[in-house]
Amino acid sequence: NESMFAVHTIYDPLFGQLVRREFFQRLAPAYGDALTPVVLAGMQTHFHATKDAIADIYYHCLANDHKHSGYNRRWMHAWIEKWLPSTLAAMAEFMSVYATLPKREGFTDNASITASVNRVVEDWIADYADKIDYKVDQSKMVDTILAGLK
Repeated sequence: NESMFAVHTIYDPLFGQLVRREFFQRLAPAYGDALTPVVLAGMQTHFHATKDAIADIYYHCLANDHKHSGYNRRWMHAWIEKWLPSTLAAMAEFMSVYATLPKREGFTDNASITASVNRVVEDWIADYADKIDYKVDQSKMVDTILAGLK
């Protein structure tokens, strides 16, 4: 349960979405690549199907179980505490990729990168953390990730 939870509710919705959606899918067309967004569209479809299945298992069944929800939520919180720091560190490391690209307004400038990271973190909080009452500081998460910008 822990590894499935970590991959599908922490790593992929944060790191995966940053790389797939906010980096490759947004930037590829800006650099003349029309194929990458097509390939990634299929991956995004899979991501959303998996997200729905994971929500059924962890959030609708386990987190809201009338008898064991408190116990189940404590485990989910513990797993987030265990896996979130390494995921944020991976995201911060990925930020260095932006330094290899020329600055383009609306794509690779600091404001656009910050907006991308905020979208990913905001989605994660709404789609995962809030559903099990896991409290997190969005701006602290964003700052941790953006610390990797060089």
